[in-house]
This record gives sequence, structure tokens and C-alpha cells, in this order.
Amino acid sequence: MFLKKKLVKFNHYDKFESLSSFAIGLIDLFIPIFLYEKGYPFSFLFEFLFLTSAFSIFLYFFISYLGNYMKYQWIIILSVISFLLSYFFLYKIELGNSYIFIFIFFYAFYKVSYEMGKSYYAIESLPLTNMGSFIAKITISSTIATLFASFIGSSFITYYSINMLLIFSSFLFLLSVFFLVQTNYDKKIEKASFLEVFKGKKFKNSVIFFFHECFTVEKMIFPLYLYFYIERNIEFIGLYNFVVSIFSFSFIYFISKKMDKNKKDYLFLSAFSLACIFLLKVEVESIFFLLFLGMVEGIFSSMYEVGIEHDFYYTASHYKKAEYLLYNEFIRLLARFFFFFILFFLPDIIFMIFILALGILFTSFISFDDGKGGYKED
Repeated sequence: MFLKKKLVKFNHYDKFESLSSFAIGLIDLFIPIFLYEKGYPFSFLFEFLFLTSAFSIFLYFFISYLGNYMKYQWIIILSVISFLLSYFFLYKIELGNSYIFIFIFFYAFYKVSYEMGKSYYAIESLPLTNMGSFIAKITISSTIATLFASFIGSSFITYYSINMLLIFSSFLFLLSVFFLVQTNYDKKIEKASFLEVFKGKKFKNSVIFFFHECFTVEKMIFPLYLYFYIERNIEFIGLYNFVVSIFSFSFIYFISKKMDKNKKDYLFLSAFSLACIFLLKVEVESIFFLLFLGMVEGIFSSMYEVGIEHDFYYTASHYKKAEYLLYNEFIRLLARFFFFFILFFLPDIIFMIFILALGILFTSFISFDDGKGGYKED
């Protein structure tokens, strides 16, 4: 009976993840390029990323405080509201007006509250039995959702208008929350003490979580590399992400079935391979070879993400959900701030990708401690 209820929660979460991923994937990658085409200088794009990460750390403490007094369903609803407000101010941005800073504030608020809420419900929803398969299912759902999202978004911006795309994306994101509010995930509010958040957590896991953000940051800045160094065409960014996504989808089931066996070896293989791919991508000039690297990246990025998320969510079962969430989110946001701080003062995309490749390579030599007692039955 307990497992059946868990599966209902998981199915609702999976639908939320899929639809919200599609809504966000339609436009999120293109925001820096949109600002550039609005007249903001190239250097401002790094300022935008840096300010967003700085606001995110400040808002993390505020949202964490709210999490002690309201259910995380309301955190997700606040994310939707800030999502709508950020897109409203993005529409009104013009070079020289103050809307850009209001947009950055609400954009950061939506990103932090969405990620924290999503992680909380993933911890709450995922069964411990065969967790690798369930994480693969989530990853496949989000991959399918984003498979055409950036490609559709880029085509829509090119041939029509970003304004209707903003409205459509906002509607889908709002609709995704419906699946979360169907289920009573939170029987009671779980309070987290900041004094306890880092107590007893494994240091080497913290290092892995920190440098895992190299993967996320690379996905955020590589579209800028494609746009400014390869093809001054938003559609090409959509095409590249389409190639990565479709190969990610094609291989993920095969990888997930083996993730419970020797998964540390898979993490080493995937992290090492991604580091090499990151370095190769900024060295090649051929569009054909770059797309080929995108195919290979899709395979190893799936392997890496399933492995890291498997360890993260399983390890969370050994701690209080709220405290483990705050622990991971703080490390993640701190890492993102650190890397964008470097990029802000050294605005060189190629150099930054080189640093991120070294960070990913470093994680390949650290073994993840996923808790005591092995894998438990749910």
C-alpha cells in the first residue's frame, strides 16, 4: 500500500517535471542572446549571469525561511508567480531602462524556488527500490519534453515573435503545477535548522556537488559560444540541443539498468568523457564534427546525470528531507556564484569552458558515499 501511494506521487511528480521542463526549455537558454539583441553589450551577458547567481544566494535564505512555515507546494506556486513576473518585465526591457534589474530579481527568485521545490518533491516521490530506473524515467520524461523545446523556441523566435512564446511558456508552466497540487505530499511542515544543515554530511560528497555545477554552468554558457563563435543563428543552438537530447534519450535506458552495479565506475567514465568533450568542442571548427560531439555528449551526459542524481536522492533518505535539500542547494548556488564570478571578471567563454572541463575531470577521481547499509527496500 505504501509503495502504491509512492508510485502515485511519483507519477504526478513526473508529469510536473516533464511539462515544466518543456515550458522552461522553450526560452530559457536564449535569454542572454535576447538581451544582446536588445542592444546590451557582450560584456553585460556575463554581468547578467553573475547578478542572477548573486541574487539567488540571497533569495535562498529567504525561501529556506519560508519553507519552515509553509508547504513546498506554496514555494512552487511562488515560483510560478515570479516566473510570470520575470517574463512580463523581460517583455518590457529596453536598453537603458531599469526593468532589467527587476527582471533579474524575479528571474532569480523563480529559478531558486523552482529548483528547491522540484528537488524537495523528487526526494519525497522517488521510491528507494530500483531508484535508478525511476530516475531514468524522470530523465527520459524531461529529455522528451526538452527534445523539441529549444528547437521549437528558436524557430518561433526566428520566424514569429518572442512575445507569444513568453505567453505560451508561462501558460505551460502554470499548468504543470496542477499535477503537484493533486497530491497531498506534505502531511506536515518539516522545519530545518541551519545549525544542523551541514552537520554530519560527507565532505567529499559536498565537493562532488560543488563541481557537478560545472556541468550545469557549461550548459548555460555553451549556447553563447555557439552564437558568438560558430553560427550567429539562434536556430543552430536549437539544433545542437536537439542532437544532444535525442542521443541522451536513445541511450538512457541502457545506462540506467546498469546504474545499480559499479555505478562509481560509470561516474568516472562519464565525468572523464564529458571533460574531454568540453575541451574538444571549443577546439573544432567543423559544424559537422561539432554535431558529432553533441551526439557523444548526449550519451555521457545521460550517464553522468543519472549517476549523480541516483546518489543524491538515495543519500537524502539518510537525512531529514528539508535539511538535506538546503545542504545541497546552498552548495549548488555557491558553486554557480563562484564560476560566474570568475566569468564576470575574466569574460572569456573559451577559457571558462576550459575551467569547467577541469572541474568535471576532478569529480571523476572522487568516489561518492551514498550512505550506510547499501540500498534499502522501500
